Amino acid sequence: VDARVLRGADGAATLQVEAVDGRGLAISGVSFHGRLERPIDKRADRPVVLAEIGRGVYRGAAADVASGQWDLVLEGDVAGERMFLSKNRVLLD
Repeated sequence: VDARVLRGADGAATLQVEAVDGRGLAISGVSFHGRLERPIDKRADRPVVLAEIGRGVYRGAAADVASGQWDLVLEGDVAGERMFLSKNRVLLD
């Protein structure tokens, strides 16, 4: 799973996720849920609803995301079973 967050001039943050298996083939049908967590103030946390926009490519956005450090929490479920969980620190300009 490869995830990227881009912050727009309007303050919105777009999250794009690409999921492939061990052979490099796109994985479709995953229910991804994202969250941008503010390490210094949990009241600023933002959920990111992702939709599959192409085979193995998922995208979603959150409004009013300030610049600075965030924790990107990403969960992926298939048929109600968690298949993926990650938490990574990201810096948004």
